[in-house]
Amino acid sequence: MYEKGLVNRLSDGDVVQEATEFSQFILKGSPLTRMYEKKILNEVKDMSMDAALIQEMITQSLLLQTEDHKEGVAAFLEKRTPQFQGN
Repeated sequence: MYEKGLVNRLSDGDVVQEATEFSQFILKGSPLTRMYEKKILNEVKDMSMDAALIQEMITQSLLLQTEDHKEGVAAFLEKRTPQFQGN
């Protein structure tokens, strides 16, 4: 995964603690986004970088049209925690 650029840093500290904190951050996001993230991560291991980037672009285009995206933007602008519904 490091070779594909999916790892953005390496740690000299408590890796388990950092992974736990990062996973909690991910879990606060849209469930729809997590579903697509898992799908893409399972597929990219067998793709070229160009194919993976195209898949990411397609997925981002789809997610930008969701109610969760609208909620995320609204929550950011209103400085509140988003209430994602998975749609």
